[in-house]
Amino acid sequence: FEELGVDHITVDEAHLFKNLWFQTRHTRVRGISNASESQRATDLYIKIRHLEKSRPGRSALFLTGTPLSNTMAEVYTMMRYLQHDTLNEYGIGEFDSWAQTFGNIKTKTELAPNGRAFRDTTSFGEFVNIPELATLYGRIADTQTAESLKLPRPTLKGGKPIVVETELAPTEENFVQELIAKMESLKGKKPQKGDPNFLSLFTQGLQVGTDFRLVDPNAPFNPNGKIAKAVDNIFSVWERGNKDEKAPDKAQLVFLDVGVPGSKSARPLSRTAKPATVEEWQAAMDGETQIEAVRRGLADVEDEAGEQLQEEASEEDAETEALLAGKFNLYQDIKDHLIERGIPADQIAFIHDAKNDEQKAKLFDAVREGKVRILLGSSAKMGVGTNVQKRLVAMHHIEAPWKPADVEQRDG
Repeated sequence: FEELGVDHITVDEAHLFKNLWFQTRHTRVRGISNASESQRATDLYIKIRHLEKSRPGRSALFLTGTPLSNTMAEVYTMMRYLQHDTLNEYGIGEFDSWAQTFGNIKTKTELAPNGRAFRDTTSFGEFVNIPELATLYGRIADTQTAESLKLPRPTLKGGKPIVVETELAPTEENFVQELIAKMESLKGKKPQKGDPNFLSLFTQGLQVGTDFRLVDPNAPFNPNGKIAKAVDNIFSVWERGNKDEKAPDKAQLVFLDVGVPGSKSARPLSRTAKPATVEEWQAAMDGETQIEAVRRGLADVEDEAGEQLQEEASEEDAETEALLAGKFNLYQDIKDHLIERGIPADQIAFIHDAKNDEQKAKLFDAVREGKVRILLGSSAKMGVGTNVQKRLVAMHHIEAPWKPADVEQRDG
């Protein structure tokens, strides 16, 4: 690198480099975990330190809309990239001294990952000495909000997002209860390689909460589940758009991070080959109970991920998407249902079909021109750099992403 003659680095979407390792004694405190070290973050840090020798304070420029995406420690990471020498000058170059100066560690009661119980959690919960932190951070950051820039943004119908309620099928509820029991049994234990851990169990719960077919492709379609409700809403918006002669060809975005196409574990199945009812599904199991059948289907689920849920699940967008892919292609299933309702197939597209920037640009042009009316994609592939708002009238979040910052990126 030093022989290339590079004297400056500009980093767009700098939040993707937030997993920079640091040393701390607070290894079990939420919001401070440094377990998810990223090689690309370390590589960037080393290069910036090299450039700082010859161009101190002028070696790098970071651009991001979400500098703080998951933990409060990310503020320290951004300052460490761009203010390394300044932090050392003030005696807060090490994370623990920085955290003691600008943060408070508190214990509070919060909802457990299983969604059914509460627990006491120690976390890096709030900033202190905020004026001093803001002054120091302001030396490297030019912060602009949508309000300060007065960016033109459409108003939400009704003034707030519309929450769509769905219901778990009895088989799904039974499986969730078993996952909760497994989580309880893991408390205080360190999972061995190949055994279920908190991340793998939570991932299965997230998959079941979206669609049971992600863990068992032979499970029946839930007419009251998320996919069914999403199909109803997407078709309703499409139908209303057809009736509006003044503004036809309205577009919709559908965000879904599980059941994505293109994964070996998410191959689409023939819809006619699957049991249509719970009774048919049970009969197909040859005497197995529902839970036993699902357990058999989960035998090859990947559970190499580590023990800590929130921090490790968010390490890399591509790795997270692969982990959550599941065993069923929900994208194709949604498309099949919409085609059955009468939407032309060429008006429905997947962001995954665009393999490079040129293909993605053509796809976005098709959405802006009204040729593609419904575009499905994940947070990793469609959350950033998606400029298709010209005809956009609706956005559907079928499931919640890992981090609040992902929602901000989705909404633009």
